[in-house]
Amino acid sequence: MKRILIIALMLLFAVPGLASAHSYMEQSTPAKDETVAASPDQITMTFNTDIEKLSSFKLYNEAGEEMPVSGISVNGAELSGTVAEPLANGAYTVKWVIIGEDGHTVNGEYAFTVAAEEQAASPSPAASETATPEASVEPTATPAQSAAPDQADNGSANAETNNPNMGAAIAIGVIIIVAAIILILRSRKK
Repeated sequence: MKRILIIALMLLFAVPGLASAHSYMEQSTPAKDETVAASPDQITMTFNTDIEKLSSFKLYNEAGEEMPVSGISVNGAELSGTVAEPLANGAYTVKWVIIGEDGHTVNGEYAFTVAAEEQAASPSPAASETATPEASVEPTATPAQSAAPDQADNGSANAETNNPNMGAAIAIGVIIIVAAIILILRSRKK
């Protein structure tokens, strides 16, 4: 009887480490919910464990259109790719799918916003007259930029559903149930 309890306790402490080994994103560049002042040249994500070479990600704009990313590569726990074209101002979502070192496929997403200041050439007096009407057009871009935080929150809510502690809780519950069944069966035999 004591042996069964000792084995059950050992499993109770051993299995959560295995169950919580699912990979998850620890940090990224651009960071989750970050507003960057210039289009990023590269997107990099670092995970808590090494990931397999088949891991990948895609980049989407506010309209849900996939943006070109090239040279996606895995180096240990890091997944990165080069943004093929400069990104226009607006919200972007990175959707990633990785295979962790435990062999499980895990996916998630996060959002960031590009809010680059428009570069204006040194205006001549004649150009400054034509620049004034363009300045009145600029506020129309503001509603699209103000919608970005809501979309970033939606992306972060989806990424947070990949809770690595859920597997540990399930494993602990299963071990407790199995130990209770064994104890009940052993007490009935006596």
